Amino acid sequence: MDWYFDIETAKLDPHDINPKANLEPETGKIITIQLQLVSEVNCKPIGLLKILKESEPCCSERGILEQVKPLITGNHWDFVMLGISILRI
Repeated sequence: MDWYFDIETAKLDPHDINPKANLEPETGKIITIQLQLVSEVNCKPIGLLKILKESEPCCSERGILEQVKPLITGNHWDFVMLGISILRI
C-alpha cells in the first residue's frame, strides 16, 4: 500500500521569532494530517482523502496522532517517507 501523507504544523506561540519553532515538539504542534491511499503504479488516488484537523471539536494534536499511529508503528518498512517539502516564505 502506498499513501499520500502530509503534516501541517504551527507555532504554539504565534509571537515566537524562531522561524523553525513549528518544527520542534517543545515549541510547535501538529494542526492537520492528510492521508490518502494511492496506486502503487501511478500514485493516483484510490481512497478518499482523510483530513484530520486539530481545530475540529473531536480532535486534538494527540487525537490526530492516535488515529495515524497504527499506520506508522508496525514494521519499520511499512511506512517509509519518500520525500519532504518545506515551504519557505
